[in-house]
Amino acid sequence: MTFFAGFPEVIYKYGNEKEFNLAQNLSVYVDIIDRFKDNSSLYTFYNLYDGERPDQVSQMLYGTTDYYWTFFLLNDNLKTKGWPLSSKSLEQYVKNKYNNTTLTTRDYFYDKFKVGDSITGQDSAAVGKVISTNSNLGTITVQSTPTFILGETIQLVGDPNKTVTLHSTSAEYNAARYYKSGNDIVDIDPTVGPGASLVEVTNLEYYQEQNSENFTIKIFKPETVSSVFAAYKSALRENIWWSNNQIKRLMLNFLLEKL
Repeated sequence: MTFFAGFPEVIYKYGNEKEFNLAQNLSVYVDIIDRFKDNSSLYTFYNLYDGERPDQVSQMLYGTTDYYWTFFLLNDNLKTKGWPLSSKSLEQYVKNKYNNTTLTTRDYFYDKFKVGDSITGQDSAAVGKVISTNSNLGTITVQSTPTFILGETIQLVGDPNKTVTLHSTSAEYNAARYYKSGNDIVDIDPTVGPGASLVEVTNLEYYQEQNSENFTIKIFKPETVSSVFAAYKSALRENIWWSNNQIKRLMLNFLLEKL
């Protein structure tokens, strides 16, 4: 059974169409799973393997792919964040999302460069368009991947008086997102740097950490899932009965209006 297969039908008129159509009522919500999901006798926890899909987990646990949807109803984090990506897919996603170059300086630059400005290296002659800045980290992200030289002077194109010295450069996906001391995110002095005691968390590492939080999920125990499913279908049938009677009333009213 696919998740929506048993949903009741509802009369619906699409756009400016004059005729009504029957469509599945996807807004129906059966709260039976909510009543079960905190009952520890019914569920246990499962650690996903890298790259496992919901249908594969259902097949492995229950001998059928039919119960894949229960994972999403049992786990609020899967509803909001989605199924975790494989390590390879996640890395590719982050590299595509953060595909520019991040420059780091120890100089104050708050009033020197703004988004949309073009900057250039006085030695390398590399040019980049500023797409974001973070004065708290001392970073300037420029479009694409120009090759600047460490230690060179970076200036605003057209204004040689607005300059900073380039301390380091990295691919944007591998640039610092924040720094941590133990489990706490901490501020740094960008003119000094993070120091050896702090741990750098890059954009890629941040997404890897977020993704890993979804690898342990609640599942209905194999010996209870059929009973839970039966209760779910029963609750859904109640919605179908109510919906069918509503359809009959609406159809009758519609026919009377035609007379």
